[in-house]
Amino acid sequence: MMEHAWDWSGEKSVERHYLSVVDLHDIDNPKLLVDARELKDWDGVFNVVADKIDGERFFVNVRQKIGSSTVGDMSWNFFRYYALPYRLTAGSLKEEKKVNLPGRLVRSFEESGEHILVSRDSRYVRTDSDDEWCVSCNYQEVPTATTSGASLVTTKRYHACTF
Repeated sequence: MMEHAWDWSGEKSVERHYLSVVDLHDIDNPKLLVDARELKDWDGVFNVVADKIDGERFFVNVRQKIGSSTVGDMSWNFFRYYALPYRLTAGSLKEEKKVNLPGRLVRSFEESGEHILVSRDSRYVRTDSDDEWCVSCNYQEVPTATTSGASLVTTKRYHACTF
């Protein structure tokens, strides 16, 4: 379970992100397994994605700002996206090694014995009339070999939409 909260106590507001785990095996008697853990040091915390291969593990989507640029009158921020794997063990959460992805994690699945992570990224591009910007979205399959530091050479990229 993800919680977003705003802290208004200082000179500027700060968004805080918390992660809790609730056991819903008995829907009439839910149990809090792991109390709220703050996810710090990230410029964005988005959602939780189940690991379809390992039922005791899930991923939290986060991003970290790595730079910015100005083109004309437009300012752009650049981010690095990560999937933070967590494993539920004996009622506690164990954070595993983060996975750098080309966008936000959408899902995980197994194909031919290989664990695949699917991410979605987007970028802004000029329209044909060159007077407005639109978003170009792409989905990418990333084999888990990349989680150990291998390159993304084998990544499959699918152009999904432009609007």
